[in-house]
Amino acid sequence: MTLKLAIAVKTYPDPTQTPATEHIAKLFGGESVVLCRARHPELPGTRPAFCLADHRPGPALRLADHLAAPFEHGRNFLRNHNTHPPTGSRRRALEGFLRAQGVEAILAEFGTEASFWFPTARKLGLPFHVYFRGHDATAYLETPRRAPRRIRSYRAMVGAADGIFAVSQFLLDQLAARGITNPNAHVVPSGVDMARLRPAPKEPGLVIAAGRFIDKKAPEITVRAFVEAARAHPGARLEMIGDGPLLAPCQALARELGAEGKVIFHGHRPHGFVEERLRAAPLFLQHSVIAPDG
Repeated sequence: MTLKLAIAVKTYPDPTQTPATEHIAKLFGGESVVLCRARHPELPGTRPAFCLADHRPGPALRLADHLAAPFEHGRNFLRNHNTHPPTGSRRRALEGFLRAQGVEAILAEFGTEASFWFPTARKLGLPFHVYFRGHDATAYLETPRRAPRRIRSYRAMVGAADGIFAVSQFLLDQLAARGITNPNAHVVPSGVDMARLRPAPKEPGLVIAAGRFIDKKAPEITVRAFVEAARAHPGARLEMIGDGPLLAPCQALARELGAEGKVIFHGHRPHGFVEERLRAAPLFLQHSVIAPDG
């Protein structure tokens, strides 16, 4: 089956969002186009892309857009409980891009992006699906001041979508608890391309942890747990790959626990490096927790 798909993401290309990058490269033969709000100009994109940041109207259009905006925002709010989709000349440019590319359906990666692009898909009558991945179904809906508006927008968008996906049943349950449901909902975990992870000779005692150094990954617990377990395994060492706000505190914790030589911090590295270390490791260590923001 072939389908000309538009995949909506926040930024393109974004090497930190591996599942979305894989979808762009491989879904329906990799012939998709991309919708994004911003781009990384220093990174080469592989697919035709409509980037909202590139479409800045001139003075005459800006005035026309400014005059028309209240009416478009009001219409979007009444129909979709959403006041932030593209309007005016940006909306027309987006519609022209979708038509010129022959787009037959839209897949939004993350509910946050779905809310942004859905009104245009609905206006054009394009099938629309949403992929929820974590923050977009939890913390995003718990900000006290903005939660009621976001939940109303989600209810309208998800209820009218052709289908939704989530990486876990937990996320679907979190949405349902807020009255956000769709009868065509499926759990599809993020997969792994096993062809890229061929078995290789193992380095005895090597433990790998890979991921962002953020609250929900609790890397401090990883460090403490490894140091405690390594007391009975003197030859073990932990290599942590990734970056984030908790990297420096974890490095300090390793020094405090006297494990500087046993816990190695590589920082952010390209996928090839991560794959090479995974092939060499007998053990991969990973867990997640609910962060303070939900």
